[in-house]
Amino acid sequence: MIIVRKRLLGAAWLASLTVVPVTASGCGLTRFTAPESVEVTEMTVTSPTVADAKALPARYACAAHSGLGRTPPLRWSGVLPGTPAAFAIMVDTPDASAGAYVNWVIVNIDGNTRELVEDARPASAVETVNTSGGIAYAAPCPRGGEGNR
Repeated sequence: MIIVRKRLLGAAWLASLTVVPVTASGCGLTRFTAPESVEVTEMTVTSPTVADAKALPARYACAAHSGLGRTPPLRWSGVLPGTPAAFAIMVDTPDASAGAYVNWVIVNIDGNTRELVEDARPASAVETVNTSGGIAYAAPCPRGGEGNR
């Protein structure tokens, strides 16, 4: 198992990628296998449209902030060869007004994938529940014109 620590992507957007070995079960879903050891590595997560320490472009924010609620394009590198069976991406807003907020969790992204295009939902991937209880990307929506990390 490889655990990737959170990396800041822009002032309003924080992404974490966790790479875990996944095996198929009889029902078509996947489950995690218990690793014998854990290796922590630095992966680089970038976006051609989201910059470090800059405001999140409006197209990725909520409608209340004139946004389109789209997921930003992401690229990652630094993956050890032959390691991942699948990727999981979690987007959270750690300083939302009501406390930490999970905006998006998407799992089972094919292990050979190294990028997602804007608003992508890969065929093999599964979105899971966000803080609002929805199963989709919940675009960041800071209150009162304040920013979030």
